[in-house]
Amino acid sequence: VAVNAMVATAQYADSVRTALRAGVDAVVSGAGLPLQLPALAAEVPESAAALAPIVSGGRAAALIAKVWDKRYRRVPDFVVLEGPLAGGHLGFSPDEAKEAQAGRPVSLSALLRDVREALAPFREKYRRDIPVFVAGGVNGGRDMARCMDEGAAGAQFATRFIATEECDASEDYKKILLREKGNNVTIVKSPVGMPGRALRSPLVRRVEEETQPGPERCVGCLTPCGKLESPYCIFQALIAAWRGDWENGLFFCGANVGQVERMSTVGEQMDLIMTEWRAAQ
Repeated sequence: VAVNAMVATAQYADSVRTALRAGVDAVVSGAGLPLQLPALAAEVPESAAALAPIVSGGRAAALIAKVWDKRYRRVPDFVVLEGPLAGGHLGFSPDEAKEAQAGRPVSLSALLRDVREALAPFREKYRRDIPVFVAGGVNGGRDMARCMDEGAAGAQFATRFIATEECDASEDYKKILLREKGNNVTIVKSPVGMPGRALRSPLVRRVEEETQPGPERCVGCLTPCGKLESPYCIFQALIAAWRGDWENGLFFCGANVGQVERMSTVGEQMDLIMTEWRAAQ
């Protein structure tokens, strides 16, 4: 069992400590640079959880590894590389995100080489591998096989699992995802300060047109947030999406959302991915 802890959240440290005390096997951390993650883990010495940052390229991977090595005498147990075709918050500039949305993304293969090269000195120093898992635009088992041939340890999939029976999002959320397909995906400005990929819901259109009323109150969910100066409250917008509120929701999704054609199960998706992966060997 692993948890995803967002550095940008106000309860980040408490969330990590709680997860470690509960016995999770891994903490994956992004939405910022998790430079303090090993220090939080050290507060729970009984935990043997793996610690893994989410990065967008070699520069971030090198910085995190360098800081962890110098301050804590350790390096990441593994790394998740999220490319510019991922859903949700992106570790790229708005221009890079828009280029990717226009069909001109930075190559995930090039980013993988960049990250592996950045981690090479630390693999040598600690005499062990630092596996890199790729995410963002990995389209099924064949893409995963190609990335693994290029040095990835595996792949992370997300959007396709929203349209499964087991996903705890509302049925309306799933229907919206299937209805909108890939014809209605855009890059949106987030109160976190990062660009994000989402469906162009009425909320997103109002933000683009600068007609969206700002939040009336702040729940204090984010550290880097303009509070009441933000064009919308991301906490409220994500909850609205989870409930299937098309008018007021922020529906994060990957660039390949149009290839999600029907409802399925987690088992069916896993079988499909693995069948494609084996066929590509």
